[in-house]
This record gives sequence, structure tokens and C-alpha cells, in this order.
Amino acid sequence: MKMKHLAFLVLAIALALSGTAGCKPAPGGSGGAGDSAGGSGSGAATPAAEGQKAPPADPSRQLLVLGRSVMTGWMTHWGGDASTPAQWEGYTVTFREIGGPPDIADSAVAAINEAPAGSTVLFKFCFVDFNGGDYANELAAYDGHLKRIADAAKARGVTLVLGTALPRVPGETTPQLVAEHREFGERVSTLAEQRTI
Repeated sequence: MKMKHLAFLVLAIALALSGTAGCKPAPGGSGGAGDSAGGSGSGAATPAAEGQKAPPADPSRQLLVLGRSVMTGWMTHWGGDASTPAQWEGYTVTFREIGGPPDIADSAVAAINEAPAGSTVLFKFCFVDFNGGDYANELAAYDGHLKRIADAAKARGVTLVLGTALPRVPGETTPQLVAEHREFGERVSTLAEQRTI
């Protein structure tokens, strides 16, 4: 699938899914994709009847969200949490906390390597990862992280959606951060134009 103009799609998804909580500190270890439950509808997954095996989950109906605070509120709302998948309108949504920079790519790649082929992975940096100052070196490092993550997604056969949670209120942003976020969005768009996964 061609990654077309993800910067715009990503902003919409990130703002829709990020909730109101800020990013939490990076966990000590790297995340993994864990197990995904099948099923449909909202609320927690229904266990299979006694003596029957649950049908295998359709990978195209599975979403793995990788971040540090994105989705935590939604996971609870849908009957899941950081370790239990949630069901939403026939989709299985799994959230995994990943480490922050400089370990973010290692953490994300480990989780992607466990995602089912044919599924979708949403990866995002946290807004606290952007310093809003002299950010040229920072974004160059993030370019490298994104390329490693895109390579891992392609190798695993999953669809990758890139996103970032931006500050949502004036008290949490500056003109310098806005400039950095715009530059980051342009870099994501350029990557999307160059890559297929």
C-alpha cells in the first residue's frame, strides 16, 4: 500500500485518538504486540463457548497502537487496557506502550515483529519528544527511527500509519514547537511519498 500524504491523515487520527492525557514517561522495557482477541461489537471480547475454539482473528480487523499515552482512555472505554485488547465495531484494538527516544525504534520494531501479517499498526511519537528549540539533529534522528519502523512494517507485511500527538492547548505549545511539528509533518509526508509498505 502506498503511504500517501500520511501527514494529514495522521494528524486527524492522532488528534481523534490521543485523548486528553499527556504522555507518560517511557517504560523501562520495550513493548510487544501480545495476544489479540477476536470478536465484534463494543465492549470486552466474549469467550468461546465451552468445548469450542474461538475462530482465528481476521488480521485485517486488527489494529496495534504503539505509543506512550495515545489510546489509554479509549482502551478503558472499550473494555480493554494496556494489556488486554478491546473490541470496537468488529475491530480488535491492542495498545502497547513503547520506550521513548533513543530506544523508541527498538521498542516499536519489537512490537511490530509480533503483529499479525495483514494487520494495521499505528505508531506515534509523543509530543514531549519534540523540544521546539534547535531541533535539526533531533528530527534527523527521528527520520532514522521512522525509516527503521517503516522497514520493519514492510518486512512483517503490516500496514503502517504514522502519527504524532501535538499539544492541544496554548499553554502547552510555543511558536518554536509549532515550527518543529510542521517540519516533522513535512518529513513524514516526504517519507510517505518515497516508500511503499
